[in-house]
This record gives sequence, structure tokens and C-alpha cells, in this order.
Amino acid sequence: MELRHLRYFLAVAETLHFGRAAERLNIVQPALSMQIKALESTLDAQLFNRNRRQVRLTAAGRALVPEARRILEQVTHAEEVIRQTAAGVLGSVRLGYAASALYAGVLGRVVKAVQATCPDIELQVSELHPHSQQTALREDRLDATFGPMLSLTPDPEFDQRRLAAFPLRLALPHAHPLAERETLTSEDIRHERFIGYVGEHDDEGGYLMARALGYSPVIGMQARSPVIALGLVEAGLGVTLVSSILAPRFPEGVVYRTLADVDLELDVTLMMRRNEPGPAVLAFRRVLDGLPFEMDGR
Repeated sequence: MELRHLRYFLAVAETLHFGRAAERLNIVQPALSMQIKALESTLDAQLFNRNRRQVRLTAAGRALVPEARRILEQVTHAEEVIRQTAAGVLGSVRLGYAASALYAGVLGRVVKAVQATCPDIELQVSELHPHSQQTALREDRLDATFGPMLSLTPDPEFDQRRLAAFPLRLALPHAHPLAERETLTSEDIRHERFIGYVGEHDDEGGYLMARALGYSPVIGMQARSPVIALGLVEAGLGVTLVSSILAPRFPEGVVYRTLADVDLELDVTLMMRRNEPGPAVLAFRRVLDGLPFEMDGR
């Protein structure tokens, strides 16, 4: 049974007239009659009772009408899905993000822009440590990531675009003796117990802090996200370094101080694989290319 047979059948079923159905289909009536006979032969069922005066559907014909419509509608839907997928307006994009990207508003701007431009693209979003983001990109478990490059080695297989940057701040419990001072140095906190932000290849969570401070701090506890780390700081369990973008979000019980000899910034950088073939991912990239960023938290 061919799709054209179903189209011919529905034209006759809806008009109950071979002549008018042939005009609708833009074919000659004898050819239409032959196609209907071929369909009846394939189904081994008579679909129409016809004489010189009228054409009527048989019971088998009436049963075929909704099924034929359903099949043709599904085919049309499938064709549209394929066209939209190939054009990049339908599909899914897997995003990884760090907390700084969320609280800086970068992730929200991206999501809103994609939803407005490509509403049929599904965004699958998950929070990941920056080291884990890079591995997930390499293993094709993510399509794009938003996180800091500060503690990562640039990889030539990824395209990178810096979207925002924010100074590092030292987070201390409100009752900590050093909280009375507005500005500190890395030496002032050399013997403090730090809370590390752990992830793949950074089991203690001290990689970023060692780069910023110039020495490896004592890691007393580990957290799976900066937000959890700040909760542990509030509980009096240690100190940590975070992006200044988090300071207004978590004021109670935690104070934030500038380190005079630390001028590193915690960036929010978009990373994507080079030569990405996926149409939805390419459409996502085009949306981002049109967005201005360069946010600075100073």
C-alpha cells in the first residue's frame, strides 16, 4: 500500500464522486479508478459501492477513512519534524553551568534569548564543576558550558568566548576575627582552614585557591558547589574564595573581604566544540553570537 493510494482513496471518500476527486488530484478519472482498484486488491477488500448514479463507502471503506487520515497526518508531521531539525529550529542542546554563570544572569539571558528565537529547541541544563564540564564536552555529554576558565588549561579543540568576569572575594564567618578588617592579604589567611569546591581532577577543591593565593591552602572540608561552601562558611567551618557575584546573594552570617594581593577574576566563559555538526547546536551558537555580554562585577 502506497501513500498516494491513501490520498486518492480519501479524495474519493470525501467527494463520493470519481470525477470531482480526479479534478482535485489533477489526474484523469480512468487513472484514479485504476489506483483505487489497486488499493482494493492490496487490501483484499471492496472500499466503494459504485454504479452510474452514486458512489458509496462500504463498511471497509468507512473503517479506512480515519486510519488513512491518521497515517497521512503522521507522515506530514514527520516531514515537518525532519525539516525543522535539519534547519536547527527543533532539537535539543545540553548545557552545563557553574554557579557563577547562574547568579551573574548569564545563563538566564541565554535561555530567554534561545526560547524567544528558537522556541522548539529544548535546553537540557545541569550544574557541573568546571573540570567536569570540560570532560563532558570532550565526551559529547554536553554541547555547551558556562563556567570559569581560571583553573583550567585552554583546550584547542574548544571554541571559547569570555562573557563576564568578577573579582574573587574571601568569604569568612561573620564572627571571624579577620572579618573586622576591610582588606586582607593572602598571607593573612595562610593558616586558615579552607572549604574546597571539589570536582573531577580536583578532589580537595583547592586548585583554584592555590592559583589565586600562590600556595596550597589547608583544605578542611569539601563542598560540591560554591553555594554549599558558603553555607559551611556561615556555619563557622572555614573560609573560602568565591566570585564577587555571589556576595549580594548570601549576606547573612558571611562577610566578604578583598585580598589586596590577589587580582585574579573569576570569569564566565562559553565553551563549545569546534566544527559542531548538530543543527540545533549551530542554531544555539548563532543566537549567542548575536548577544552582547562583557559583564564586569567590579
